[in-house]
Order: sequence, then structure tokens, then C-alpha cells
Amino acid sequence: MTGPGHRLAGVLLAAALAGCSPSPVPPSPIGSSVPGGPTPAPTLLPVPELPFTAGAWPAAGTACGPDPDTGSVPVDGPLIGRVEALSARVVRFTLCRPDAAFPARLASPVMGLLDAAEVAAVAADPAGARSVAGAGAYRVDAWLPGDNVQLARVGDPTTASRPPVIVLRWSPDPAARATALANASVDAIDAADATGIADLQTVPEVSILPRPGLATAYLGFGIGKVYAAPEVRLAFAQALDVAALARAAFPAGSVAATHLAPCVVSLGCAGEDWYPFDGPAAAELLSQAAFDLGTPRSLTVPDAPVPGVPDPAATAAFIATSAKENLGVTLNVTTVPAADLAASVAGGTVEGLYLWGVESALPDVVGFLEPVLGSSAKGAVPARAAGVRELLAQASAAGAPARRSELITQANDAVRATVPLVPLVHAGSMAAFRDDVEGAEVTATGADPLGAMSAGDRRQLVLMGAVEPAGAWCGIATGTGAASGADEAQQARDATRLCALVTPGLMRLDPTTGEPLPGLALRCVADDTATTWSCRLRPDLRYSSRATVDAGDVLAVVRALADPASPLRAALPAAAFRGWDAVFGAPAP
Repeated sequence: MTGPGHRLAGVLLAAALAGCSPSPVPPSPIGSSVPGGPTPAPTLLPVPELPFTAGAWPAAGTACGPDPDTGSVPVDGPLIGRVEALSARVVRFTLCRPDAAFPARLASPVMGLLDAAEVAAVAADPAGARSVAGAGAYRVDAWLPGDNVQLARVGDPTTASRPPVIVLRWSPDPAARATALANASVDAIDAADATGIADLQTVPEVSILPRPGLATAYLGFGIGKVYAAPEVRLAFAQALDVAALARAAFPAGSVAATHLAPCVVSLGCAGEDWYPFDGPAAAELLSQAAFDLGTPRSLTVPDAPVPGVPDPAATAAFIATSAKENLGVTLNVTTVPAADLAASVAGGTVEGLYLWGVESALPDVVGFLEPVLGSSAKGAVPARAAGVRELLAQASAAGAPARRSELITQANDAVRATVPLVPLVHAGSMAAFRDDVEGAEVTATGADPLGAMSAGDRRQLVLMGAVEPAGAWCGIATGTGAASGADEAQQARDATRLCALVTPGLMRLDPTTGEPLPGLALRCVADDTATTWSCRLRPDLRYSSRATVDAGDVLAVVRALADPASPLRAALPAAAFRGWDAVFGAPAP
């Protein structure tokens, strides 16, 4: 990586040498049924590697962007204030506010690394993101738009057990995906629907795996005195059989919530589990609180699916029935436009009970607690969660992981004790594999460990998802789901599946526990306040282009994505950076 002058030179070089920049490889008709296997990799002219030069962004000052009126740093502004490539293997991040969850952010696929020269080339020609050279175990070998991408393992394909070729295919039609698996045209599929699951359960050669989700449906208690008493809120919590709700109104693969955050994210389920279903105890609580059972109450729900709540009508019907049968309370369901309810929830102005959900692009507990109960949350829900906001603030500034774990446990327990809301269900989905696929495993993010699997005696593993990603680098654009009708969570999973294989980052997530682990970095450590993070890269890392991985590449990637004046930001619409902005905050204007 380079200083500012070298970075500008890199951009100009990439623009001048367009013929040398990566471009989408020629399509080839690939797939598990193609005789002779995959086609040979085409020869690509590499982008000239730039030598490492120590540097920083911004060159001086900070990118935090203080509020011009108050002078304070906004809590919802950019997170990274400064990044410095101190040496070839050491990079330092100075944050705009304490963030002990920073390792989980570094594990996000949007932080995948590219060589500094290739970052400049993608800025000059964003189409080149399809064939970028990452530091992952696989490289893009061929891409047939609208159908599949073929990945070839980097290195000698005869020296490791993982498959030498992985083929990712897409179809927006879940029935077509199920049929392809039943016919053995593919080895695995993602996002099987209820009909497909029922059909595949009759195929003895197929195994179906639940995929945990990163979204939670919850029942909120709006402003007003009706739900001011914790005993009243606890009564509604215990009146709901959330396991039965998951079966009745959510897709297969969904699970009853024991905490607001899913257990598959770091510290998500620290602390005591939520209250068990107990109808008689719930009714007794309302009686002791002298709750007026004769007055109907309102339950406001969105008129369309929202993150975490795929079927609002069915969920609302279950809640209303449960309230009547277990509490003697009549709930009148009021349906409002989803956008209007979203604005009311964000503004903290909802009255009465309401149904909503929280989804996080950050695979960490704070991605679920902060939006609902943290410093920027408004309304009765955070106000009733006594002590939670303060605990979250302390946890964010806890440089020691053990101290953070202790504080998050206390925050989760405080949510349980005060019952400011009722976690209902973590919406999930289903994947399916041929039985001879060894090591089959799925993750909540979509970063499935395909490289550790093997499909019988076949030299390639073929998986079919729903949405074709825009490229092999998740720093920009996440897919074409709008055209296919897929939701953003499915788009992100399909994009991550590709990026995780080709362009890994400094950190990665443990596929089982969700804990952030070292990736291309040996370690990332914080100061005592979790405001300054220093990462040391592993030695002798190379991209598939054979360029050396160094700290300057980290600087180039961050600047390209975080600097509002970067050539990459100028080349693409704001929507292309929604993944980065969701994890690291949008740049200050």
C-alpha cells in the first residue's frame, strides 16, 4: 500500500492500463453434469503490484465528522476515524467511539482484502469486481452470468482434501432448486421452501439442515401507563408459547428466542434464558396487577413482511389467540403500512402493543441490543430497560474480553428482569445436501465452509442459491435480489458464500460459535478503552495473483469504502455500499 500520492498514481495507472485490469472471465458452460468437468482457467493479465509505503487515512485529522452544532461525534456516524499502515504487517485503527465488537466487524465479508492496485482498478472499472484476486483458498475461474460461477482452489489441487473446484449456481425459484437437488444436478441447495422440504424429505439420498437466522421478532410495549408495570409485561411474556409460534407462523429452521440476540452470534445468549411458557402463572400476574380485562387492547402490526417477521398476519393472530386464551385479554389487531410502523418504532411513538423485528448485519450481540435498547433508541422500550443502556456503553468500552462478557451477561439479564419487550422467534431457513457430501455444515451468515466438504468421489462441489452476487468482493454491492424477489438477508448470504471463499479479511467467524477468530491477521488487540485497535498480519500472505498481502492493502480498502471522496465511492451509487455502511457506518458528509 502507499501514501496518498502513490494511491492517486495507482488509480491513474489502472485507468490507463485498462487492458491490464481484471475483467470478468469468459463464461463457460459449467455444472456437475457437464462431461469432462470444468474448463481450464483463462489467462488473466495481473494488475501491477504497488510496493508498500507507510501511510494513513485521513492524511491528517479524523474522519469522525463532529456534529457542526454540538461538536460531539454522532453515535450513528462513521466508526473508523483513522487507519494507519505503520509497517508492512501492522495496521492501526482509531475509532470514533469505543467498540469492543470491532473484531466481529472486521470479520464481516465487507472487509475482505484486495491488493491496493486492484482496489484502484476496481474503482476505475467496477465490473472487475467479478474476477478480483483475493487471499482466499479459491479464485474465480469462470463466470456464466445468470447461471453459475466456477471457483478453482488456489495451489496444488492434489495435496489437500478439500474439493479442487466449487461451483455456485443460482435460481430464484425454490422449486427449481429442490428439483435440481433431487435429480442430483447439484450437491446442495439453500433457502428451500416448505413445499421443497416436504418433497425432499421423501428422497432418501438427501439430508436437510436448518440454517440459523440473524433476525429476531419481538413483541413491543408502547408508550402509556397500561404496560408500565413490569408484572403486566411479564404476564404477556409468559402467556406466549414461542416454540409453538415458531412452528405456526415462521419458516422451517426458525427457533424460539431465549434472548433478544440469536445464540449463533458472539455473547448472544450470555446470561439466563427467557421465561418459560406458563399460562396460569401469567393470568395470576395480571390478576395481582388488577389489570382491566374488560377493555380491548390494540396490537399494531406491519402490513408486509419486515426483517425478523416474515408473516406478520399469522404471528399477530397467534399472539391475539394466546392473549385471549391464557390471559382473558382481547387484542384488536391493527395493520398499518410497514414504513409507517418503522418510523413510529424508530421515533418511540408507538402506542399499545406492537409486533416488530430486529436484524443485524453485524454478527455480534450489540447488533441486536443497541438498535432496540442502546443510546440511540427512543421510546418506552429502552426507558423501561433499567440499567441496560449504561451496561451496553460500558461493554463497548471494555478492552478486556472477559470484562465485556461480564457486562453483556448483566445487560441480557437486565433485559430479562425488566421485560421491556418479549423476544419471540429467530427467523431461520433450510438448506439441503446430498447424503454423500461429507462435512456438510451451514452458518447464519452464509459463509458455509464449502472448502472443507467433499462430494463423494466427484472433483467438484456444486451448490445452488437464490441470488447471483455482483462480484467476488463484498465491499461493494451485494447482489441482484431486487430482480429475483429475494429479501436482503438471502442476498447477503449468497454474496457472502462467494466472498468468504475468495476475499477473506483480517478476522473470520467460527462457524459453530460465531466468535470472531484471526483470519489474515495473526491477532487484533485493543487499548484499554477499545478505541484503538492494532492488527498484525500473518507473514508471507499472498493473493491468488501472487501479489503480497500487506497493511497498505487494508488502508486502501478502508479508504476506498469509507472515504466519501474516494474514486470507488464516486464510481458507484450509494446503494452499492449499503453493506459497508451497515457495519461501519456511513461516511460523514
